[in-house]
Amino acid sequence: MVDHYHEVLLAVQADPARGEEMLAAKWPEFFYGLRALLRDDGREQEEDRENLLLFRFPNPTKALTSFFARLKQVKQRVGWDQTRGEAPLRLVLCLPDLEPLPELLTTADPEAWQQLPPEVPHLSRKLKEQWRQLSDSSRIGFHTLGDEEDGLSPLLFSEEKPRQQRPPLFPHRHLPRRGNSPPCFYCSQTNHEPASCPAKMLTMQTQGLPTVGYLPLEELAQRFAEAMGRQQDLDNLLLTGISPGQLRQDNLLRVYLSYYDLNKVFQPRFLAGIAFSPHSHWDELGRPEATSADNSSLFMGLDCLRVGQYRQADDLFINESRRPRGKQLYAAIGRALVALEQNRLQDMAHYLANALKMAIANKDRIYVCLLLYRHYLLQGDFWKAAHSLDNILAIDRECAEAIYRQIQLAVAEDSLHEALHRLSSLVAEEKLYFIHVLMDPELLPLQDDIDNILHNRLQNQRQEAEENLAQTRAVAEEMEHWLEPEEPALKELRDDLALLEQQWQQGSYYDLVDVAVKSKRINQRCYRLQEARIDALQERIIAAGKRLTSFKNFWQSYPHTSFFPEFGETLKSLHELTTKTDRGGQKNLTGASYRALVEALDESEEKFNRLKELTVKMVWVRNLFKGGKQFIRSLVAAELALISLTLVLLATLLLLSADSPAASGLAEVLRDQAVQKRLLTTVTLILAPFAALIHTLWRSLEQ
Repeated sequence: MVDHYHEVLLAVQADPARGEEMLAAKWPEFFYGLRALLRDDGREQEEDRENLLLFRFPNPTKALTSFFARLKQVKQRVGWDQTRGEAPLRLVLCLPDLEPLPELLTTADPEAWQQLPPEVPHLSRKLKEQWRQLSDSSRIGFHTLGDEEDGLSPLLFSEEKPRQQRPPLFPHRHLPRRGNSPPCFYCSQTNHEPASCPAKMLTMQTQGLPTVGYLPLEELAQRFAEAMGRQQDLDNLLLTGISPGQLRQDNLLRVYLSYYDLNKVFQPRFLAGIAFSPHSHWDELGRPEATSADNSSLFMGLDCLRVGQYRQADDLFINESRRPRGKQLYAAIGRALVALEQNRLQDMAHYLANALKMAIANKDRIYVCLLLYRHYLLQGDFWKAAHSLDNILAIDRECAEAIYRQIQLAVAEDSLHEALHRLSSLVAEEKLYFIHVLMDPELLPLQDDIDNILHNRLQNQRQEAEENLAQTRAVAEEMEHWLEPEEPALKELRDDLALLEQQWQQGSYYDLVDVAVKSKRINQRCYRLQEARIDALQERIIAAGKRLTSFKNFWQSYPHTSFFPEFGETLKSLHELTTKTDRGGQKNLTGASYRALVEALDESEEKFNRLKELTVKMVWVRNLFKGGKQFIRSLVAAELALISLTLVLLATLLLLSADSPAASGLAEVLRDQAVQKRLLTTVTLILAPFAALIHTLWRSLEQ
């Protein structure tokens, strides 16, 4: 990840011998003059070596533009003759907070510096890696990076300027300024007064700017020229009213309305939008959404303003300002717009000043200051216009609207260099401002430079989109291993990737921005999915290890392993599988290794299920053997006990029957060997086994 806050170190090594040979006594003036000038732009770093200058700059663009501008200045001061060639100065740029200093800066070897060509910047390895992100080619000029040698890469400037060979991106920026009137407050055109501006017919719902960037730039330029040639027809269409659906279907109309969107913040529709908006922050305003009017006086006043009924509009705004808990601030702005359209500019300034006094919320203060800025800009009072913008940036230093208006003001003041620097940054940060800058007639003095900026932005955006999309393609291919074919997440990923591929093929600026942004989001979503799958995989691996340990303990304590060799073989293969998953189940898995682990765990699950089935049988066998042993012991004990009891009982009955004549028959029966044999057989084969079985079951239940 690039850290944009680390400073760049510019090292300038002078060759005093060659310098004195070229400039004689003027060399000290040249060298120390350059040093003094660089101090105005950068922060000098102390250095003991006499002929080495070290300066820190916030970025490489600032370092290079400052050096070459100051070098040109000091050359003019000493009367430098171009036939002398380059000044004997060698340049190295590096990122001292992110990498070790190049060897040239750590050794006091002037001969090593002589290997570098003069006035050719050389970049360290880390700076070269981050060059595209940290540099601004629109300010540095066309260049290439040479081959690296000893850790340094030369920055080679192109002598040709390809931008002169390119057709302009948008050759019709001048069309809104073909009239003879002053620029319209509402839209900047010069063919009508504010009272007749077509922007008065528009609502916040009818905006083309949020979607017009999806058109190819060639079509956008062509449609813009066509729209400016058919303004009367399109204005008549606006009078009848248009719907958002109609706007989506008509590219010509969408391009035409996009022009008016450039200045919508100054138009009556924005007053209606902010007055009735539920949003409390400035950044939330200006969206294409319906306005829910809950105030009849203010709403009707704006409607009267739209159709030019100024007296009725002013009366309604006055009524609103007098109404308890009314929208006094917005009524004052409404009166300012009435004064504007009646060309009462002093009254307009008065109403806006009163509105500023009433503004409490930040969004209201920003809005009123923007209106004041516009008023002062068109009146040529640039100081007051700048002061109004400064007030906005004091509230919100990141307010893109105010930053863009500062650029317009810089152009009006002919501060073109400052405007270009701000413009390049804003276009890179906010995609809507690419179209702003493309179409805005107020930037006409910068037309050639703007084309260069937009070409570079388009090229960088295309490169960023291509890189991010390539990464997303790789991630999506990888996710085929991470997700099951029937999972909804995989279908969603394929659909999203197909949409990105479609936008990439369309190739418009908005499409390229979407591809770059959405690709990152998809990648992040996939990475989160991978992390979740890895966590679930770890849980499965841990659970499998615990189950394996449980089955191992069961096997080690099982007394009849010879009856179940399959259990031992399955346990062995499971041990190998779990060992494999334990080694592989780490973070930073590839999709293929993850899928292999999942398949191994699925195979393990099948084996665990087989072990579970075998365990049921093994438990039955173990219980059978255990019960059989218990039954035999119980049977022996029962037979001994019952036979002994039977013999004792027979002896007792025989003794009793001998003393009793009445029992003589019983004695004869008992003495009968066949009876005795049957009795012992009954005891041995029936009673004893039955008793043994009952005892065995009882012991089993106890255990």
